[in-house]
Amino acid sequence: MRYILALAIGVCAGYSYGFTDAQHYDKPIVERIVARVGGKDRERFMNDADRKMNDYQQSR
Repeated sequence: MRYILALAIGVCAGYSYGFTDAQHYDKPIVERIVARVGGKDRERFMNDADRKMNDYQQSR
C-alpha cells in the first residue's frame, strides 16, 4: 500500500511540474537539458563522415 501511495504522489507531483513547465517554456524540459549539457563543444564531437571527407578532399 505504501508503494502505491508513493507512486501516486510522484505521478501527481511530476504531472503538475510538467504542466507548469509547459506553460512557461516552448521547448520540452528534456530538450532544454540536452542542449545545456552539450554546451559549446558539441559541434566539435559530431560524427559527420561526409563533412570529414569533403574537408579531407579540399585539403589535398
